[in-house]
Amino acid sequence: MTDRNTPRIGIIGAGAIAGFYGLMLQRSGLEVRFLVRSDQETLRRDGLSLRSKSLGDIQQHPVQVCSQIEELDDCDWILVTTKTTANAQVAELLKRLPTPVAKVVLLQNGYGNEDQMRALLPAQMSLFAGLCFIQVRRTAPGQVWHQGGGSINIGYHSGAASQEQGVGQAGELVWLFNQAGVKSECVDAKQARWQKLVWNVPYNGLSVVLDADTSSMMNDPSCLALITDLMQEVVDAAAACGYPLSEKLIPAMLNSTRQMGNYYPSMHGDYTDRKQLELQAIYREPLKAVRTAGGDMPKVAALLQQLEFIQARLDREKQ
Repeated sequence: MTDRNTPRIGIIGAGAIAGFYGLMLQRSGLEVRFLVRSDQETLRRDGLSLRSKSLGDIQQHPVQVCSQIEELDDCDWILVTTKTTANAQVAELLKRLPTPVAKVVLLQNGYGNEDQMRALLPAQMSLFAGLCFIQVRRTAPGQVWHQGGGSINIGYHSGAASQEQGVGQAGELVWLFNQAGVKSECVDAKQARWQKLVWNVPYNGLSVVLDADTSSMMNDPSCLALITDLMQEVVDAAAACGYPLSEKLIPAMLNSTRQMGNYYPSMHGDYTDRKQLELQAIYREPLKAVRTAGGDMPKVAALLQQLEFIQARLDREKQ
């Protein structure tokens, strides 16, 4: 049992990100509650299971499973792990919290997520960006396969707190993650989102267009050249928007991706599951931002056009 002095973490979602970080936080002694729509009975009965190359096999049971947002009302932090395509629905849930003074963290890919969510939430809620650098996927309800990585960076976006107070609050969550064995640090939210786009833009989109994993893409010279070009466009776009990134970033990301092995990015999973692709957050919003700043990303725009064709085909199949 946990006491009232133990930090309480609410997690919206039950996918791979929710399972991994929720398990690690609960394992460190924190109280963690999962708000899920489906698989509630499975999670209550079996808990969470993690298979990991670096951490081994970990079982967490029991886990607290919630069916109503009100059950997260007294949580110190609420982590949103759902896809950006569900943010409007998540905002409606959060507005139902009896106590609207909450610290909400978006553990999502993409750009502009916090700006869009800010417009939908009460002003009292503090909003944070959470950037996850991890290769993980859900293999079954409550079962997570961790292939590598796991670090998470936290940046304050907006809310009732001042900028200084918000950064201090972000530091508190960073400390909790580090205590849980998850490497974490405080970052500038928008700069960190641009940094993560350097990886997400090429690999997510190309994995769908080419139906390929990271190893296959990295081993093909033509594809590797395209990946590098797409990365450079994102780096140049970030600079145009006032967020310069290190010149060492692209070589470092290419090197770390070579070590991933046969990894399929999250958008490929959405594609194979016939779910909505996160085109708005990962492609349209960054393109809009750089064009507003007077720049462009022509190869990224061409990749988006191909993905929009694929999304339209998926939509027709559902009709």
